Amino acid sequence: MNQRAAVPTVERNAGDAAQFWLWEKSFELSVAVFKVADRIPQDLGLSLGSQMRLTALAIPAHLSLTRARGYSREFARGLSIVVTALAEIRVQVALCCDLGYSDEMEQRRLLLRIRELELAASRLLGRLRGLLSGNRLQLISDEIAAIISGEQEGAAGAGS
Repeated sequence: MNQRAAVPTVERNAGDAAQFWLWEKSFELSVAVFKVADRIPQDLGLSLGSQMRLTALAIPAHLSLTRARGYSREFARGLSIVVTALAEIRVQVALCCDLGYSDEMEQRRLLLRIRELELAASRLLGRLRGLLSGNRLQLISDEIAAIISGEQEGAAGAGS
């Protein structure tokens, strides 16, 4: 049974198309990075291959976890972590190529996927930050304050 098919269905229902696309592409990148990491010899301690696997796995995992929580601020924080992980995996992929564990064509394909994800995550993060900006939050805060003060005035007037 293909377990991967079940996860995107949950993501698609939980978020919009851009978030699902981002998760799907990050999962595909993880699979490709794992294939490269499998070629790296295992040494004592934390090897480059192990670190690559952890970083690659963190990308779709953070997208899933933060999206499942449903808070815009939490999702924005998760996207920031994803952008950082993508920068880290970029360096690791370049190092693999220089060490001879992947060829230049494979490196180009991986770097193209990474860049595509970086752009999409950055755009989505920018949109979220715009929604969470001080102006919108201030307007909401002012509306809540007006409602509360109106209720308090109404309660005070009713008590006199």
